[in-house]
Parts: sequence; C-alpha cells; structure tokens
Amino acid sequence: MKKQLAGILAAAVLGATAHVEAADYTIDTAGAHAFVQFRVKHLGYSWLYGRFNKFDGSFTFDEKDPTKN
Repeated sequence: MKKQLAGILAAAVLGATAHVEAADYTIDTAGAHAFVQFRVKHLGYSWLYGRFNKFDGSFTFDEKDPTKN
C-alpha cells in the first residue's frame, strides 16, 4: 500500500511540473559585488587581466527547446 501511495504521489508531482514554459531572466547586479573578469595571453608569456564593473543583461530560456532564442 505504501509503495502504491508513493507511486501515485510521484506521478502527481511529475505531472504537475510537466507544464513548463519559457522563462525570462534578468541579471541582477544591484548590491551584489558583481563584475565580469577576463584575461588575454600576451606574447605567449604572460596574462593581461581586464574587468567590467558595470554590466547588465537578460535572456530567455525554453526548457522544452533550449535551441530557441
């Protein structure tokens, strides 16, 4: 009986999460010591580092079709 109940519960949870739509996300940098850092090789000997302190961005993600923009 417990296994049946667990199976029904699992099916209900999975069924409830099956309907997923694309979600829009915005990168939140307010109050978050965030930055973008990069490095470039210089003459094959050393690295030069750079950093962007201010940036913003957003993206959309579709779980059913991740190739969509």
